[in-house]
Amino acid sequence: MTIVTPSDVHLDFEELADEALDLAEPIFVRRPGKEGVAIIAEAELRSLIETAHLFGTRANARRILEALDSADRGDGKAMTLEELRRELGLGDGER
Repeated sequence: MTIVTPSDVHLDFEELADEALDLAEPIFVRRPGKEGVAIIAEAELRSLIETAHLFGTRANARRILEALDSADRGDGKAMTLEELRRELGLGDGER
């Protein structure tokens, strides 16, 4: 975990941004007397927002966790993308 000061950010923002991307970890900026902030890769933030959305309701979280448990047990059947499209009535798989 990298923790820096606002002065560090002012002097080396590009390097810190690259570090956040390269390590796939946020850079924490501690501000004296104020709440801290973080520099985080855009893709990572979007992923966190999507995950929070998917787990936003108890019912949806339960369905996701049950599906993961089912997959871990080996339930279900393997199929190609084309087979899945046909099963769901989404056409013959041609684009």
